[in-house]
Formats: sequence, structure tokens, C-alpha cells
Amino acid sequence: MHAQHEIRNPCLVNNNMDAANSWMPSWLNDIPFFNWDSLREERESMSSEEHRRILQEKFGFEGDIVETPNLISELLLNLEDELDRIDEKEAYETALFIIPDHVTDKNFLVAFLRASLYDVREAAQRLVTYWSRKVELFGTDVAFKPYLSLLYYKEEDHMALAKGGLSILPHRDESGRAILFSFLKNFDNNVNSMLRLLWYIMHEVIFQHADGENVQRKGFVYIGTGGLLNGKFHPFDSIISFENYASYVTSDTHSALPVRILSLHLFAANSWHMRVIERLLLHFNHEVRARLNFYISSEERKEGNLEMLSSCGMKRSIIPMELGGESEQNADAWLMNRMSSDLCAADAGQD
Repeated sequence: MHAQHEIRNPCLVNNNMDAANSWMPSWLNDIPFFNWDSLREERESMSSEEHRRILQEKFGFEGDIVETPNLISELLLNLEDELDRIDEKEAYETALFIIPDHVTDKNFLVAFLRASLYDVREAAQRLVTYWSRKVELFGTDVAFKPYLSLLYYKEEDHMALAKGGLSILPHRDESGRAILFSFLKNFDNNVNSMLRLLWYIMHEVIFQHADGENVQRKGFVYIGTGGLLNGKFHPFDSIISFENYASYVTSDTHSALPVRILSLHLFAANSWHMRVIERLLLHFNHEVRARLNFYISSEERKEGNLEMLSSCGMKRSIIPMELGGESEQNADAWLMNRMSSDLCAADAGQD
């Protein structure tokens, strides 16, 4: 049985954080932040049913819905009806005209049903939003190709990829969930490049990886950590860039991409990091905030952090070395492997 964690402000459990305040700019204390008491009150106001559901999803106890052929056929028919009811869907209709086999592919559509827990109305809206956002991020030349490929990415996108700021860990957690790892120190201020990277990674995992169908069912875990932006203090416009990025990530994973992020684990090394997290909380809805766990990044708390992650189904062996675990991340090797796969697919005529 996974442990249930106490809800608290991480700043209160590490006195070393106070030292960081001495070099924080004065304006940082004058802009709005999320209130920790509000987070506690928000969780306490949940119904027992909602609280139980979120805890089951958060800790990997969620049961699978049995997908029978008859159920899927019925859901797909209902999904088609719901799509017909949506008036504003220009990008979806364009995709349907250019790549009809892909847009109507059963496996592609079922991914959206799974992400929406088989709610056909939500799945239909997610599909429409998916195509709109894909056009916004990639443009029509790339958006209406069946698969996302690194061969179509811009030079700045490859630079963001190589920095390793966002990656999927090589192993799943004990519940079979994929683990999305974000290392803040390597955050690239090109927001759209980072978002395109997110879309590529998610597509690779859920549509092209061997256990993609299982990840569609089980969902994702998110771990966020790191130093300051690019290892140094950044001015206000860079903080806003990161906020915009986080806001889009939340929106895209909740309303556009056929994915479910069920548990989030955020690490802070000092008061500056906590201020960033407190700003980000303003962009999350109450369900996302309810799925958060907070940690203090310090040598003295490393073992305790690893124990907490283990209680959530993530053993030391699969945790990145940046967090005190045993898994070494190699962004360059992953990038070269994906480039090789995309080149092979292009040679085989899969674009």
C-alpha cells in the first residue's frame, strides 16, 4: 500500500531555504503567488468520492476498464456523432480531407477515448483541440502529416532536444506508467520549441513505443526539478516565458494530447524555486494541484525523498541521478536513436 503524504508547504521544512532570500529581487515578493493555506482548504473541500478517485489515480491504484470489441465499436460511433455536433473544427476537417486514413484510424481514435476515460463528448472536443493546437505549433506543412518526425523540426527545436530539458525515463513505474522528467536547469526559453519537444515525446511514447497502448491506459507521472533557469538568475521576462510554457503544458496535456498525467512530483532546492512553483500553481486547476507532491532537494533529505518516491511506485533504480537515484540520463544518445528511427521510417516511406 502506497503511503499518503502530508499536505504542507515545503518551505517550512527546510531552514536552509531562507538563505536564498538574501539575493532574490525585491519585485519577486510583490507579484501574486498561490497561497498554501488555500491548497489545504481546496483539498479538504473535495467530496470523498473525488478525493478517493484522485488518490487512486495518483498512486497507481486505478482499475482498468475492460475494452470489448462491442464497447469500442459503440464508443467510436458515438464519438463520430459528437464530432458532427461540434461546429468550429476547421483544423480537424482539414486533416480529415488531407489524411483521412490517419484521422479515422481506430487505434488513433481509441487513444483519445482512453485519455478521456471513454467520455465521448470530452474525447471529441480533445480531438478538435488536438488538431488546432498541432497547426498552431507546427504549421500546416507538418501538422497534417500522419506522424511527427524530428526530420521536420527546426534547428532551435533540435537544440532544445539536445539540452535534455524534457525526456521520458527508460523505465516505467510499478503501475506501468511512463515517467516524464523535466530538468529545470536545462530549460530553453524558446517556449514553442519546448512545446514541440513535449508533443514529439508524447507521440513517440503513446503511438510508436512497444508499450504505447499500455501507457495510454495507465497514464504518465511527471517529475520536475533542477537549478535556476540555465543555471543562473533570469530577469522577469524569462520567468514569464517559463510560466507560459508551464501553462501550455498543463493545457495541452489536459485538453489536446491524448494523454493523462496522473501524478506530479516537484522538487525545490531553495526559496527561489518555491516562488516559481507557487507562481505555477496559479495556472493549475484544482485537480492538477490535488495530484502534486512536493520535495526539498538537499543532500540531507535525499534518502527521505527517495523513500517517498518509492512509496509512489518509483524505485531508486529508475530515479535519475540528479535526484539521488541510479538512472543515468543521456539526452544525446536518445536524440541520435530517435533521429535514426525517423530516418529509417522516411526511407520506408512512412511520413
